[in-house]
Amino acid sequence: SATKEPSSLVVFPNPAQNYLQIEFQEQGNTNYSIFTHLGQSILTWQSSSTQQTLNFSTIGLSNGMYVLQATKQNGEMVYKKFVKQ
Repeated sequence: SATKEPSSLVVFPNPAQNYLQIEFQEQGNTNYSIFTHLGQSILTWQSSSTQQTLNFSTIGLSNGMYVLQATKQNGEMVYKKFVKQ
């Protein structure tokens, strides 16, 4: 049987222009946060396990580097960097 990679968080396209698609293969509720490259939290939301693919509009973000943080129900955190162009 295949073992699941710990980083099951996928974001694309990267760099993003108008939207970012987020795929996270996890059961249970997941808390998402987006941080600037300086570590400032600019957005937080929660998703249930039924929404494993999310479309996130990046139109309101300034150009630059960001970090998406996904926090699983057990408290484990996964990070992905993305660029807004």
